[in-house]
Amino acid sequence: MLRVIPIFALVACVVESPQPVAAPSDSALRFTCASGPVTDEFPVRVWRGTLDWEWTTGGGALHLVYDGRNPEQDFLEPAFLDAALDGPPSVYTDRIEGSGTGVSLDLDRDAGLGSAGLRTGTLTVDAVEVPLVCWTEDFVSPVQVDPLTGLCRGEAGEVGRISLPLPYVRETGFGQCVDFGTASLEEGDLTYPVWSGFDLRGADLSRASLFFAHIEEARFEGALLDGLEFGYATLTGSVDERTVVPSEGCSVEAGQLDCLR
Repeated sequence: MLRVIPIFALVACVVESPQPVAAPSDSALRFTCASGPVTDEFPVRVWRGTLDWEWTTGGGALHLVYDGRNPEQDFLEPAFLDAALDGPPSVYTDRIEGSGTGVSLDLDRDAGLGSAGLRTGTLTVDAVEVPLVCWTEDFVSPVQVDPLTGLCRGEAGEVGRISLPLPYVRETGFGQCVDFGTASLEEGDLTYPVWSGFDLRGADLSRASLFFAHIEEARFEGALLDGLEFGYATLTGSVDERTVVPSEGCSVEAGQLDCLR
């Protein structure tokens, strides 16, 4: 569930349910989608692509690519999925449910997020289920860094962080004010994936882990990094006086963090 997490509280606080979201002017909408890792084989692969959904008549179309890399960093031969989906007519705030030959999709909005522009659910291909995240081009996280104070604030001005799906962060590079919890940031991909140039300002990585992967040239201002478990990994990027850096394996010079472990 996507939720605002107050920094100064021990218990996560769920944002109040939003007002109904108005339907877009066009009844058809395009989502960018990315799956979590498919972990029944190695190397890890993911689905990426687009979903076009028609609200008034129901149904839509998936256009996805299934790819990954091997331990030698070579990209594997991709597979492609172009599937027509049948589904019931709906309104913009409804969940998306559709099925086609060998494919089904079930996506729902998070009532606490305040937007129908990001949805999470399940993609099933040939009886294999994987988590899927889809978002519209105009989706904006409701919790971001306040440029005046450097603190993470929600739309009502409350100080806090938010939980966003890892595939969304991985694909967009936007991890500002995200509480990553106990996530494995490499998502089981041990082929040294790289997060390059990511915006991790105000993020909490203190309980997360990173192995056989790199975060390079990121923005770590205000981020909590101490406690991050990492190995066979590097962290580089900009920091400020609010950044809590790892206690071992790191150096800071002229506002730049350099970690190797």
